[in-house]
Amino acid sequence: MEVDLLIPINQDSIFCKFTDRKSEEAVIMIHGIGGSLDAIFFTDIAQNSQKSTIRFDFPGHGRSPGTADIRYQPQADIVLQLKDYLRKFYHVSSFCLVGHSKGATVAVLSASKQDTVVSVCGRINLTVQPVNRFSKDELEMIQNGQTVTKQLANATYEIKRDSFEERKYLEKIVVQKYKQIQKVIIVHGDADEITPLTESIQLGEEIGQKVIVCKGRGHCDLQWEDCADQLSAVL
Repeated sequence: MEVDLLIPINQDSIFCKFTDRKSEEAVIMIHGIGGSLDAIFFTDIAQNSQKSTIRFDFPGHGRSPGTADIRYQPQADIVLQLKDYLRKFYHVSSFCLVGHSKGATVAVLSASKQDTVVSVCGRINLTVQPVNRFSKDELEMIQNGQTVTKQLANATYEIKRDSFEERKYLEKIVVQKYKQIQKVIIVHGDADEITPLTESIQLGEEIGQKVIVCKGRGHCDLQWEDCADQLSAVL
């Protein structure tokens, strides 16, 4: 049964839902921009997995207090601290990191070689903004050093130029990060209008991994039944 946890991380507290199945491996679910611990089929993983599971809201998202941060590395640092928490208090030794959208990149940045990473609707061309996310004026303001306040899904972000600079750096290393992971599974909907399927196909070609394509599914409506058979072996 899932229980609520409020885990102190840096200056914030992370709201989590945790199921302790006394396993040596735990599944950590990582949501994307404006998301929450209820993203895609996260609740189904918590119900069906044979391993301990934890799903959580990043600061400024869902039920976690604090300020939302659109950058990748600060969120990867939070996942690393969650891993340390599970090692210390629940004797977990390895992890399966399931990341949705931006969470897929956060997952691979925080994964060790022996971990499993499940990339769901992720992307590797990080400097290419989704269509209509920012106006031309907003992009110019950010590039000129101004701060743009932006509501994206259910979170509000203060977006500065350093977040765009971070993406340039990460884009150069993210595929190599995937190559270092022992096991990677890639899932994507073929009707995704935010992150095109071509992103996952390109990643699959780069690392020699077949993509699980969910027919008729978009960015946020993937169902557990679409990929349960393929994921059950690692979850």
